[in-house]
Amino acid sequence: MKKKTLLLLTLIGTISLTTACSKATLKESTTAVNAKEWNISSDDYFDEIKEKNISRLVDLIDKKILEKKYKKNEKENKYVEKKITQIKSAYNEQVLPQILRTYYGVESIEELEKYIRLEFKRDEAINDYIESHITNSEIEDYYNKNITGDVRISQIYIKSNIKNSDNELEKKKKEEEALKKANEVIKKLEDKKSWKDLVKEYSDDEATKLNDGDLGFLKATNINEKMNNAIKDLKKGEYTKEPLKTEHGYHILLKTDEKDKPSLKSIKNDIKEKLKTQKLGSSKTISVDTLDLIRKEAKVEFKDDKLKEAYNKYLNTIRDNLNKK
Repeated sequence: MKKKTLLLLTLIGTISLTTACSKATLKESTTAVNAKEWNISSDDYFDEIKEKNISRLVDLIDKKILEKKYKKNEKENKYVEKKITQIKSAYNEQVLPQILRTYYGVESIEELEKYIRLEFKRDEAINDYIESHITNSEIEDYYNKNITGDVRISQIYIKSNIKNSDNELEKKKKEEEALKKANEVIKKLEDKKSWKDLVKEYSDDEATKLNDGDLGFLKATNINEKMNNAIKDLKKGEYTKEPLKTEHGYHILLKTDEKDKPSLKSIKNDIKEKLKTQKLGSSKTISVDTLDLIRKEAKVEFKDDKLKEAYNKYLNTIRDNLNKK
C-alpha cells in the first residue's frame, strides 16, 4: 500500500516532505537534494520512480479497464481460492513472506489475492479479445481447407522405443530403425500385401492390433492438423505413402470410410475455438501483445513522455524475456 501511495503521488508531480520543524512540497523542475559538489533535481527523482514503478502503474491501468467488464464470479473465486491454496501449501510460514515479495511483489495474502484476480481477468480478456477478432473469412477459409467429413482410420504404429535416459546417438539410431521399419510396411503395401496381416506383424499398438488397427470414426474437428494433412486427400481404401511421424514413433494410416462433410453452421463454434487456440500458441508474446492492444482500444494515453518511454521499455523487456524461453 505504501508503494502504491508513493506512485500515485509521483504521477501527479508532488511529494510532501515532512520534518520535525517544517513541511515542504517537492515540485517538478526543482532541486530535491543538495550536496557540496552535486545535487539531485526533482525531475531526476521523478523519472527514476516512474521507471521503477511502471509495472504497478500498468496493473492500475488494467484494473481500471477490466473491472467494469469482468465482475467477480464463481469461476474467478474458485480459481483464486485454488491458486492461493497451492501457493500456501507449497511453502512453510517462515518462507512464504519472502516468496510473496520475490515472485509476486506483494506483502500479504490479501495483496496476493488482488494480484491473482487481476491475472485471471487478464487471461479472460486475452481470450475474449482474440476470439472477438476472428473473422468469418478466417472461419470459412479454415473450413474449406481443413474440414472433411468424419473419417474412419486404421493404423499400423511403429514405436521408436526412445527412452529419456538414451543419449543422442542412441535416440538417433532408434529413430532411424523405426523409420526403416515403417518404410518396409509401405513397400509391402505397394507389393499388395494384406493390410490385416501387416497390422498383426508390425503394429506396436496393442489396443488396435487385434482389430486390424481400427481407430474408429474420428470427428473432423478433433483431428489434429498434422494427421489431417496426411489423410484429407486420401480416398476410401487408400493409405499414406509416407510414414506420419509423431512424438513416439511412426504411423501408416488407412482411410476405411468417410462421412459427408458437416455444414459450416454446425461446426462454426468448433472452428472458432481451434483458431483461437492456434492464435494463442502462435507467438510467445501473444499475451503481452494482446494486453497492449486492449489498452490501446481503451484509449490509454501517457501524457508524460518519461512514463510512455518507461512503459514501452517495460513491454519490450517482457517480450525479450519470453522470447528467450
